Amino acid sequence: MSSILRMLSNRSAAIAQSFGARAASYDEHADLQRAVAERLARLLPQLAAPRVLELGCGTGLFSRHLLARYPDGTFLFTDLAPSMVEQCRLNLARLRQARQLRQSWTPRGRQPTGAST
Repeated sequence: MSSILRMLSNRSAAIAQSFGARAASYDEHADLQRAVAERLARLLPQLAAPRVLELGCGTGLFSRHLLARYPDGTFLFTDLAPSMVEQCRLNLARLRQARQLRQSWTPRGRQPTGAST
């Protein structure tokens, strides 16, 4: 392996380790990244069921917008840091659970659509 490739490989490993070590608390300090993800999400085109590869998904700040925009899409979320991918998976699972909870809750005295009395 050339010295440049070795240097890049070592640098990539160091970056992955640095980000990975902070995966659980990353979102607490990611205001800029969150704002960029929200702005970028507004530019997503209308597509029926796209196949999406997200390189550098981190904790899923943009991934959640992709899932919301393309509910019938197929996704592969990747990151250099395996613990960031795991945090993304956990965050998306929590988001899915929260959506299911919101959809199943109805105010007192009202029936959900399609429910019989």
